Amino acid sequence: MSEMPLGARKVTPVAPLASMAPSGAVVSTQRRTSCLWFRKCLRVHDSAPLSEAASAGGVMLPLYVVEAPKPETFGARRAQFLIEALEDLDQNLSVLGSRLCVVRGDPEQILAELFRGECAAVPGVKIDRLYWEAEAAEPVER
Repeated sequence: MSEMPLGARKVTPVAPLASMAPSGAVVSTQRRTSCLWFRKCLRVHDSAPLSEAASAGGVMLPLYVVEAPKPETFGARRAQFLIEALEDLDQNLSVLGSRLCVVRGDPEQILAELFRGECAAVPGVKIDRLYWEAEAAEPVER
């Protein structure tokens, strides 16, 4: 997969790994693919959506979508903070047996493409469920 520049560093999107049980054990008993969309809360230690997605079983794709920044609200310090937060999130996910997939684009378009299995940034992945911090108890299914 191609690398995507994010500030001065590069973050490489990776294919999804097996989902994580709350204990950190890797499980893949179901064939469903869930997407855990990280938006503003970039933590794993108290993430209700992560717990919900992990308990659903199957394969999980932890995802962060980098949107086009607005220059008036997104300066160099904020960009550096985001880079460090994403690196920390990826490291925390790797301890649990997964990796963060970072893609650039419009979140609605990226997620719609993932539901159809047509996302060029994450080829070969088709998701069935979507979890995010706002509504962990009510996953979106298609």
